[in-house]
Amino acid sequence: QNLRTGNIPYGWRLDETTQRLVEVPDEHSALERMRLAASLGSGPAAIARELNGDGIPSPRGNGWNRKTVWRILQGIKTEGGN
Repeated sequence: QNLRTGNIPYGWRLDETTQRLVEVPDEHSALERMRLAASLGSGPAAIARELNGDGIPSPRGNGWNRKTVWRILQGIKTEGGN
């Protein structure tokens, strides 16, 4: 039936009508910031501080931390990009 299982990656949401993943533009902007900062040598803790400082909402709404940023960056590497 092609039903989705598992967690929905940051930057995406499930369209209730089509049951397909659709891009969340604000979250994709945050993903791009993370990618760029990491490519320029920033570590997860520095990236988390930057996102928090700029008021970017975290996936759970409780602020960014190094572990969350690290996990998202690892997902980007293993999935070939979000």
